[in-house]
Amino acid sequence: MHRSPNQGQDVLKFRTTDVDEARQVIQDRFYANFIDVRDGSADFMARYDITTFGPLTIGRLAFGAEVRIRFGELGFYHVDIPLGGHLAWRQGTRTKAVATTANAAVFQPHGDTALDRVSTDCSMLAVKIDPKALNDQLERLLGRPLRWPPSPSRPNSTSPTVRA
Repeated sequence: MHRSPNQGQDVLKFRTTDVDEARQVIQDRFYANFIDVRDGSADFMARYDITTFGPLTIGRLAFGAEVRIRFGELGFYHVDIPLGGHLAWRQGTRTKAVATTANAAVFQPHGDTALDRVSTDCSMLAVKIDPKALNDQLERLLGRPLRWPPSPSRPNSTSPTVRA
């Protein structure tokens, strides 16, 4: 495991071949999770560079092996933007989707969430967004209270991916 000293705005540079250590850092900075390394790959090498800017947590994450990560409900808005490779994901009852360098995975605060397959060559930019801060900012910009987000029980008509 390698951790660099904090630099400026709480920057963590983390490297490990230990799955439990990798899981713990994601839990500490993002969400509780379970990481499954496909085929017990000896090539697993978690590489994280993570920082926090107010209501945002931003990280560059890579695993060096094919992994599956299960989270449960996030409680935050979240975007995963593959910088290389791809990831297959799902949230709640939503159909499975794939994020690539051409489109991102966008997650709501509610609904069990999983990255079913993060490719060996996947490096991603992960962005965790505090929902209250996002909603407050949108209300300031619009000059009125929001009429959304939609209730988790209502179907969401938005596409599960956003073009990069």
